[in-house]
Amino acid sequence: MADLKEDKIDFRKLEKELENAMKADAKYWRENDAKMRAVEQRVESYEQFRDIVAASHLQPLEKKDKISESKLQQPWNTLATSDDKKQELRLTRDTEERLSAGNLPHNSLEFTRDWRRCQDRYKLLMTIGGTRLEKVMKSDIGMGILGEILVSLNASFVPEDATAVTDILECLPNCGRFSLALDFLSRQEKQSAKELVEKLEDSCESNEDEDVKSLREELQKLGAIYQLNSKDEC
Repeated sequence: MADLKEDKIDFRKLEKELENAMKADAKYWRENDAKMRAVEQRVESYEQFRDIVAASHLQPLEKKDKISESKLQQPWNTLATSDDKKQELRLTRDTEERLSAGNLPHNSLEFTRDWRRCQDRYKLLMTIGGTRLEKVMKSDIGMGILGEILVSLNASFVPEDATAVTDILECLPNCGRFSLALDFLSRQEKQSAKELVEKLEDSCESNEDEDVKSLREELQKLGAIYQLNSKDEC
């Protein structure tokens, strides 16, 4: 005869398992929706993509929601903030001294490190040049780096650097994952690329040097490569 105690079902345990399974399923679909939104928004970096997914469980505040004043009593750690700034300044100074001494990055990771710490990014690009930049980022362009390069070149461009800047724009498409980086350009970054090419074209128009004039055909090719005439442009 069967033991009724052994056949007894633990409904509390089943209910708990069902609840956990439903939470796991809800989390999966919530994060999946967040990933799809991030792709549709064409976020500028993997960090932004990760943050959107990580914050998928948060809900926006409504008018009836109130933030307790007791939660705002904790002061900021001003000492830690000051130390962080000092550390950042020291790293920036050390990086610029090393670059000035000719110790340029050898790979994508080193370039990204120096790029984040360097204050004069335009000078860094002019120092490295297109040919070396292509070798440095042969494996891949760091997430968000392409757009930042285009913005920096456009913001600090001077006509005297037309040939060097064009060389950089020509070499970047040969770097790893260029197409992916291009797809993730923001509207502002695409606008910077368009303005930069227009500035290069203007420098050709105003310069009688034959070498500079020969850049016109190359600039037309660059316009196609960087999709400056696509429907997505600003």
